[in-house]
Amino acid sequence: MISENNYKEDFLDSHEIKAKMVEILAQADVEQINQRRRQLMEAKLQELKDDLAKLTAANPSVSPFKEVDPELEQVSHVLSPKNNLEELDHKHKRYLQGLLPAQWVVIIIFALTSMLLPFCIDMYLSAFPAMAREYQVDVSRIEFSLSIYFVGIALGQLLWGPLADSIGRKGITSIAFIFLFISSIVIAHLDNLTMLYTLRFIQGFFCAAILVSSTSILRDIYETVDFVRINGIVTLIFFAAPFLAPLIGAYIAVASSWHYIFYSIGIMSLICFALFVKFIPETLNPAFKRKVNFKQTFKIFGQVLGDGRSFWLIMLMSCSSCVIFAYVSMASGVFQNFYGISEQVFPYIFVLSVITQVLFNIFNTKMVKYMSPAKLLLVGMVWQLLSGVFCLGASLLDTGFYGILIGVILAMSASPLIFLNSIALYLEIHYRQSGTASSLVNISRWILPGVVTAVAQHIDPYRGYTMLMTMGIFSILIFVCFLSYNFCNKRFETKEAQVA
Repeated sequence: MISENNYKEDFLDSHEIKAKMVEILAQADVEQINQRRRQLMEAKLQELKDDLAKLTAANPSVSPFKEVDPELEQVSHVLSPKNNLEELDHKHKRYLQGLLPAQWVVIIIFALTSMLLPFCIDMYLSAFPAMAREYQVDVSRIEFSLSIYFVGIALGQLLWGPLADSIGRKGITSIAFIFLFISSIVIAHLDNLTMLYTLRFIQGFFCAAILVSSTSILRDIYETVDFVRINGIVTLIFFAAPFLAPLIGAYIAVASSWHYIFYSIGIMSLICFALFVKFIPETLNPAFKRKVNFKQTFKIFGQVLGDGRSFWLIMLMSCSSCVIFAYVSMASGVFQNFYGISEQVFPYIFVLSVITQVLFNIFNTKMVKYMSPAKLLLVGMVWQLLSGVFCLGASLLDTGFYGILIGVILAMSASPLIFLNSIALYLEIHYRQSGTASSLVNISRWILPGVVTAVAQHIDPYRGYTMLMTMGIFSILIFVCFLSYNFCNKRFETKEAQVA
């Protein structure tokens, strides 16, 4: 005969269930978690039903349902897929924050890391003529090494995203720093153009690992609001780097030679490697770890793109990158060839757009404490729409130098506000596979702008209005993508409310 006290002792102990669930979450693939939970719940509930029947038959005066219902509710909560995964994510973030140094140290490490990518792109631009003379080729052959680098970044996303969700973030980031260091030192001693192309591709390929893992690491460590704030500070430095890099590269080339530009990149990579090894732990949550399976990776890509919210956020960020790439790739020719701006003055025109981006970045960092990422994104959307209308109007009305200058500054300025809040909303949807999801964003953000700018560069520049019109069109498309995302998000929330 089963007494009521024995029943409580044997069947109302939820600690055993919780322990089993932790074991399942630590060992099972994410795809199997829901099925294992359901099986465990069904088995446990069946046991409860059987013993309740025995208890009631043995002692009719006992009212077991009064005792069991709260426990059943607790079991249901423990086995809830959404609650359990989110709870694991929050606990893992708190655990990681206990391992990290002071927050300002983390910011410095990721700020230095974020500078590597633009430094690899912009730092040797001023040395193109000197490199062309040494290699005895046309400058355009040296410029092609930059395109090779972009190809390496785009293709690298396909590998590093899945690996970041499989073997972890820290390992692939450390490997990337080492290869970037070695390749930079080798490039400084090269005299073969084919080897230059090969090593620049390798640099882009491994920089893709840094690009993917850095965002994922910050998302692993911080909740959404703190992620936006910390990532905003890091991005602030990222946007300043493209202005500083050409100036630093020019001074190095004049003071010594272009070889020391790549020595500098190598030394910076080595410093980042040492800081990462010393201060940054592995941040991938073991419960979200998955085996390397490229078939599964493309399946995840399909699932991400099949979610309307994710698709339109990716398109929104890609269109924003088109605005930036159109300016970066075409501004030098427009201002120097059509409006007679000298090489010494042009960097200071470029810094005007950097200053406005910095101001918007500071605004975002301050306001994220009071406004959600969705509301801040709406602010950026309104600004971008008005900027797009101005750019198109200035193109059609032939406003000249000042119209183009104001247009590009307006169109470029809100890019931090748009990207920081878009990526926060996007990774909030896909926090369980943030590495793979980040790689998909980065592939799109490099491929689409590359195609758009390549096409735009083959169109008659018409005194810079082709550049301005391209920026205006994609500024308006950004707003269209936002409206589409908002529609899909409201539809998703409606379905969630109906299920609840």
